[in-house]
Amino acid sequence: RHKQTCHQYYLQLRRDLLEDRLCCHEDTALYLGALALQTEFGDCMPEVYGRNYFRPDQYVPKSVMEKRALPYIQGELTRLHANNAQMLAQESELEFLKVCQQLPEYGVMFHQVTREKKPHEGEIVLGVCAKGVILYEIKDGCRSSSQNFLWRETSTISSSRRKFIVESRVSKKKHTFITERSKTAKYLCNLCSAQHKFNNEMNSRQLTQ
Repeated sequence: RHKQTCHQYYLQLRRDLLEDRLCCHEDTALYLGALALQTEFGDCMPEVYGRNYFRPDQYVPKSVMEKRALPYIQGELTRLHANNAQMLAQESELEFLKVCQQLPEYGVMFHQVTREKKPHEGEIVLGVCAKGVILYEIKDGCRSSSQNFLWRETSTISSSRRKFIVESRVSKKKHTFITERSKTAKYLCNLCSAQHKFNNEMNSRQLTQ
């Protein structure tokens, strides 16, 4: 059962990476692609499978496919796949999961919002995770975190119609974001509450160990 759950999780993360829902550095993306090849093909054997034994767009994210030439991606994936020789499928799958868990965006749920005061000043998204709320700015299709609202530094999180409001405990400043509809703002509040509770439970569990 555990093996099956791990495999389902692996498939979900594979999809998130390919569709750029989970972002990572190009080198990491290629390394993860090679681990997926090892999991799904076993050892690299072009003489058995043929030189073009995989479709690169099934193993690296769209963002990398758009940036790099196809022969380069194919060559790198084949080279890195060969480095994984003699790894069992279960081992490469586990390594894939471990690498994903180290990514800065791992476990972050993204929601598109706009700023209340400067709605046209660049595209932004909010990321909700176990540690708090992260504000990301999108430039050239890439997300970069610009502000963190950690739970311990946040006094209140609330919603009012389409507004989602985060109040800082440190600066006492209110940060207001506009969501697509009031349901979304309410959902974000509930999500934050659940994540905050989860974070507290994890912290207290670590203290009692």
